[in-house]
Amino acid sequence: DLQVRGRKRGESEVVKATTATPGALSASRLLELVQIDHTKVDVFVVDEETRLPLGRPWLTLALDIFSRMVTGFYLTMEAPSRLSTSLCILHSVFDKTPWLQERGIHEAWPVAGLPGMIHVDNGADFRSHAFERACRDNGIKVEWRPPGTPHFGGHIERLI
Repeated sequence: DLQVRGRKRGESEVVKATTATPGALSASRLLELVQIDHTKVDVFVVDEETRLPLGRPWLTLALDIFSRMVTGFYLTMEAPSRLSTSLCILHSVFDKTPWLQERGIHEAWPVAGLPGMIHVDNGADFRSHAFERACRDNGIKVEWRPPGTPHFGGHIERLI
């Protein structure tokens, strides 16, 4: 048992990582609560001709807590910013049927619409005045996780 071994060895990080966190975050309807976060993708993009590595892209994901469905995403080579957050939310809000058809995908992605609340970490892009104003103007509440508490965003963190 990792937790028992961690306690005996005084490995506080192992104990913390294997201890269940009390509480729950839930929603009672679709798009009531959406979590958004960024991650570097575990892939290297290479130049078509030279095959030299160009870097790893960043993925911004929006996840509906009620259905556990990804509501939108944005993939870019640039570091997370207000733009990547905005474009992820834009993708999340609109009907994805034309987007899927452009790519020859013949499956449904049946989620679109404004979220009631967006749950995010304390990144600069989520603390910007533009992000706060856009959410306020569209009737979206914003809830920030307490600093240093990734388990408060467990749904999106697990997906990432």
